[in-house]
Parts: sequence; C-alpha cells; structure tokens
Amino acid sequence: MPYQFQGQHKNEQVVLFSRQHPFVLLKPLFSSALIFLVPFIAYIFLPLGTVVSWIIIGSLIAGLFNAWRAWHAWHNSLVLLTNERVIIMEQEHVLSREFAECNLENIQQVTHQIKGLLPTIMKYGDLSIYTAGSQHAFMVPNLPDPYEVQQEILRLVSEE
Repeated sequence: MPYQFQGQHKNEQVVLFSRQHPFVLLKPLFSSALIFLVPFIAYIFLPLGTVVSWIIIGSLIAGLFNAWRAWHAWHNSLVLLTNERVIIMEQEHVLSREFAECNLENIQQVTHQIKGLLPTIMKYGDLSIYTAGSQHAFMVPNLPDPYEVQQEILRLVSEE
C-alpha cells in the first residue's frame, strides 16, 4: 500500500518520502551519553546519599529525555514529494511543528548543497526550493542524497 497522509488530494500520489539523514542524531545522542556519565562520576567521587541519589535519578531522566527529544524531532520531520506538490514538515521542538508546502507549478529553482567532510562522505546535505512570488526558499537541511531529490523534483516540474 502506498504512503498516505492527512490532507492528501483525491488523485495525489506520493512519489518520494524522506527524513533527515540519521547522522543528525549523533550530536544529541553524544550529549545524552555525556549526561548518562554524570551519575557514574557522582557515584565515584561523592559519598552515596540522598543528594547523590537525586543527581543520579535526575541525570538519567535528563539523558533519556534528551535522546527521546532528538529522536522525536528527527522522526516527525519529513519531506513528501507528490505528483502535485512538495510538503515539508519540520518538528522544531516537542510541542512545535512547522508545515510548508508548494505546488509544483510554482517551483522555479531547486538547489542542493553538501558542505563538510561527514556530509560529503555520507552523501547528505541541504535542499533549497525557490518558488514564484516568495522572498525566501523552502529549506530542508541534512537530507540524504539531496541530488536525487533535486532531480526528482525537477523531473516532476518539467512534466507539469
């Protein structure tokens, strides 16, 4: 069964579905790992007591929340390319989500940029979509294989 979403038009079909590259999770997971180290350091250098117990519990909760928050933002941020439009959903914070969409006939230019050693090796980068009558571009950061996404959008625009 093809991917379906809320607000999908009657004859609209999803051509491409993508999330940010999983490597964007490395930084928050590394910071969560550092937060998880706090209880061990507290246990080694401080005598076990009520304060140390609260430090251990608090740091474990903070580390788990930090890891969950990063995964939640990654999992709920996605790009949908349909035969009619491009839809960008970005989960900015736990309680904040931004939606942007543009019809294919309004797209004038699509560019991508891969910058840095890790993005070059892992083939992920930023995609920018410029539309008619808009002052700013639709920007999708850290997209896997942005060249292929760019080419698919341009192919659909030329068919339009």
